Amino acid sequence: MSDSRTKLIETGAELIWQFGYTATSPRQVMAASGVGQGSFYHHFPAKTDLGAAAIAANARAIVEAAEAALAGPEPGLVRVRRYLLAERDALAGCKIGGLAYDRAVLDDPRLIEPIGDAFRQVAELLESALRDAQEAGAVRADLSAAEMATMAVSVVQGGYIVARARSDAGLLRQAASAAYALLDPNDGR
Repeated sequence: MSDSRTKLIETGAELIWQFGYTATSPRQVMAASGVGQGSFYHHFPAKTDLGAAAIAANARAIVEAAEAALAGPEPGLVRVRRYLLAERDALAGCKIGGLAYDRAVLDDPRLIEPIGDAFRQVAELLESALRDAQEAGAVRADLSAAEMATMAVSVVQGGYIVARARSDAGLLRQAASAAYALLDPNDGR
């Protein structure tokens, strides 16, 4: 991949994360990356071409972070805890979650599919760890691992929204901690 293409994708990913897809213009990406118009349009004939590459890059980052938290030889519940209670910049928001509200993203399969795929992959990783935890008797068995995985992804995404809306980064951690406690059938709460 050429240096200018890489710079454009990295810069586009950062700006789209900060401002959203619709509010990010090719001109902003060019200015912030230092890449000229000719090079921009050589690599990305349309804004959606850059958007697809930038959103896919942010989606990969989300999946890679989940893989890092949920992989390993530790018991399933330890891996789930590591994912739920991972340090996150709650006030910066999720790199892809906010894009699910952007009409231009929703209307273009090339833009929305990497987001849906990333959340599916994260849920599958969680489901595997939760299934391991259920088999060990460490997680409640009255819900399916898939249902609990969907809950965990939803708690993290909702935690970002509530934390940002109330300007309180601790709310994401509070929500994730409560979700973790609800998984354990032996929790004394």
